[in-house]
Amino acid sequence: MWRHFFLIKNTKMRELMLLLLISSRILSMVIPSGSEYFWEEGWEWPGRRDTLCGCCKSIVTFIQSKIAEDAIQLQKDAEKECEDLFVGFFIAPCKAIVDVFFNQIYQDLKKGMNPTQVCTELRYCGN
Repeated sequence: MWRHFFLIKNTKMRELMLLLLISSRILSMVIPSGSEYFWEEGWEWPGRRDTLCGCCKSIVTFIQSKIAEDAIQLQKDAEKECEDLFVGFFIAPCKAIVDVFFNQIYQDLKKGMNPTQVCTELRYCGN
């Protein structure tokens, strides 16, 4: 693909193509793993699952450490923690985990599950 990218003579078109390529990569990291399409062929690249697993376990560990707090405040604190824990485009997947799965994470932790078990159940980590 890159070979064809550099053959584009129009600089505006080349900039647009580059922007679309970057946007598609960032968007693909934001889609929550609960989607039935997430693990279909073509969605993975080397290291992706490990990165998302680490992201999930980090934020679930944070939530676990503050589980005694009010749930609404804890969700807000977890979203803020995403900005403190991660840099750049890793913030978005972390916030997606909190936004989409907070209630499930909270209930699973209250039941005594650990972060690895929670993230495996959410399909961010392997079995």
